[in-house]
Amino acid sequence: MNEELKGVAIDKLTSIEKSLGLKGENGGITFEDSTEYLSSQLELPITDIRPFEDLDDEQVINKLASLLKQRRNQEGVDATTQLHLFSIQYANILESRNFSTNEYKQILKIAEIPESLYVEIRKCVRIYKTTIETYQQSNKQRKIKKYSPLNYTPCKDKIKSYNRIIFGAPGTGKSFQLKDESQPINEPSPFENIERVTFHPDYSYGQFVGSYKPVSDDNGKINYEYVPGPFMRTLVAALESGKNGESAKKYLLIVEEINRAKVAAVFGDMFQLLDRTDAGDSVYEIQASEDVRRYLARELGGTKDNYASIKLPNNMYIWATMNSADQGVFPMDTAFKRRWEFTYLGINENEDEVKKTIKTLPVLHNGNEGIEWNILRRSINTMLLKECKVNEDKLLGPFFIFGDVFKNPSDKNAFFNAFNSKVLMYLFEDAGKMHQKKLFAGIDQSELTFSKVCEDFKARGTAIFGNSFQLVKE
Repeated sequence: MNEELKGVAIDKLTSIEKSLGLKGENGGITFEDSTEYLSSQLELPITDIRPFEDLDDEQVINKLASLLKQRRNQEGVDATTQLHLFSIQYANILESRNFSTNEYKQILKIAEIPESLYVEIRKCVRIYKTTIETYQQSNKQRKIKKYSPLNYTPCKDKIKSYNRIIFGAPGTGKSFQLKDESQPINEPSPFENIERVTFHPDYSYGQFVGSYKPVSDDNGKINYEYVPGPFMRTLVAALESGKNGESAKKYLLIVEEINRAKVAAVFGDMFQLLDRTDAGDSVYEIQASEDVRRYLARELGGTKDNYASIKLPNNMYIWATMNSADQGVFPMDTAFKRRWEFTYLGINENEDEVKKTIKTLPVLHNGNEGIEWNILRRSINTMLLKECKVNEDKLLGPFFIFGDVFKNPSDKNAFFNAFNSKVLMYLFEDAGKMHQKKLFAGIDQSELTFSKVCEDFKARGTAIFGNSFQLVKE
């Protein structure tokens, strides 16, 4: 018996007893798969009850005592820990016999262990019984799924790339394009299910793939369970779809702002699965962690041993958006980029969609009010390129100010508040930060503050950009 098992015994007894709340004795809690379930949950072997069925109580007592005595004589683990391990392993037998306190003491006496430790046996039996009861309640009397091999039938019709990143300047319509392709307005979606997640600097592997977390049930009791993230949920759904030999349905995971998190840390070992064959499944398998194996067994049937390794099927798609102009983004290494197909959206793509919704803006130019958004946007971009020499990924895309306030700009105060907080702040604090004097040449340089820019834009319109600013026709 090694130290690892000793730690398992102590830790499992403590954590499970606390999380389950042990509300006392509950008889008759048995079902076909209890042994397999409890064994997987406790990471300890549970003895098959069938060899003991033909023995009477005295024979069972003597046999258990003999087994306990053999275990007690093993070196390196104290008697109490050995008793814990033994009691969990044989809890189903002890529970089925409904032994009394004296019979527990008799087992200990024959095994040459202090009889006062009978309470430890009783505690382990209660843990066994309550674990089974908790499982039944949480699964509404549903038995564990039986394992059947994944007779996976690959998808035949590929939809663009399996791993795909759309990138471009802010407001070019990256998210819009992914939504349009995955959920067409007048056509059925090619995907059975679409899950969307947005990365941020604190996003982690546990959130994306999955991890153990405290979960409250309907009665307010806290248990620790493996909670899958969007990656694992999509993977399981894709595998489940094709396991019966039928043509698998397609599942899509969309990652917004993929470069705003440390992708190497967020994907972790799943990174290896992104290398796909021409058929779309992973080139290489990875060894699944114990947590993942237990979760897959719970969702797909069987035991954790059936899921020693995993790979992505060809009905699981991962599409993402990326805006390299954002501040605070994390760089991607070459190995990660190599596993994706990059699609660049030009600065003026998708502007026809914006024309349908954004009306003429109440902005002054040469004393006249009313400028179309795309004309104003293109004109500002031209100035950024020629006067400020900024990169294309810092320019304004057509969706940069997409929203209800711009569909009805008759409310001028609401319009200017929104325009100031989006467009002018971006120009002042980001795209034109190093070129404020050139960009806002029409404002007294001694008073060049953001509040002055906003105030003058409302009163004077495009004059804030100086005499050289010209409207560019489409």
